[in-house]
Amino acid sequence: MNDRNSYNTKQKQLIYDFFAANPDRQFSAKEVSNSVKQQAKIGESTVYRLIKKLTEDGEIRRFSGKDVKAVVYQFANQSEHCHEHFHLKCTGCGELIHLNCGLVKEFEAHMTSHHGFSIDHLKTIIYGTCANCANKKEIKT
Repeated sequence: MNDRNSYNTKQKQLIYDFFAANPDRQFSAKEVSNSVKQQAKIGESTVYRLIKKLTEDGEIRRFSGKDVKAVVYQFANQSEHCHEHFHLKCTGCGELIHLNCGLVKEFEAHMTSHHGFSIDHLKTIIYGTCANCANKKEIKT
C-alpha cells in the first residue's frame, strides 16, 4: 500500500490484501464486506469507508457495474502501467480491457495540442460491448 500520509489499520490492510489477491476481478462493496467479515471482525460501514479511502488513494478503482446504478471496485494494479493507456469496459459482462492502440495515442495528442486538454488514463474508461457479448446478442436475434 502507498505511504502517502495514510494511516494504515489492520482492517484497511485486510481490504487492500483482498483486492490485491483478486486483481482481475471486480467486486461490489457488499461482496468485499461479506468476504472480509469471514476473516476479521469488521463492520460494514467501516468496509465502505475504507473502500472509499483506498479509492481516493488510487489503490483501487471505482467503476459502474452492469446496472449503471451499481458500483464495483477493482485493484488498481500499478505494475500494468495503467497510466499509459485507456480502458474499455463491457457493459454486458463487465470485462475491463487495457487498450494500447496507436490511434488512441493520436487522439490523445490531438486533444492536448488542439484543445489544451490532458487525459487522465486512470480515470478514462470507454463503456461499450465486447466482441463476446456482441456475438451473443447476434446469436439470440
